[in-house]
Amino acid sequence: MGLGYWLTEELIFNKDTGELLTDSTWTYHVPQARDIPQDMTVYFRKNSYSDRLILGSKCIGEPPYCLSVAIPLALREAISLARAESGIPITQWFEVDGPYTVEKICMSTATKLEDMKFH
Repeated sequence: MGLGYWLTEELIFNKDTGELLTDSTWTYHVPQARDIPQDMTVYFRKNSYSDRLILGSKCIGEPPYCLSVAIPLALREAISLARAESGIPITQWFEVDGPYTVEKICMSTATKLEDMKFH
């Protein structure tokens, strides 16, 4: 949920009519099964069932969503370092509106064409 919110789920509206243009799976991209790492090791606690909770349930919705704020923070750090390689001070502020799509990340790095060439 948080991964899609921060990276892919961009709402795009028609500037003239206000119509939502990203209203289908062809244009509104949510994370799919292929977005999960192939090797994702998860450990479950032994004997963690509690009869004080509803059917022994654990929190599964909001905590991971709240913790997903690490995604834009990590991306901002990566963008800052990419900008530093182009000679832009790491302390200089830059704006990136979420979601952090590939296009927005590339544009915010301010990488010049000369920086893409090997010498």
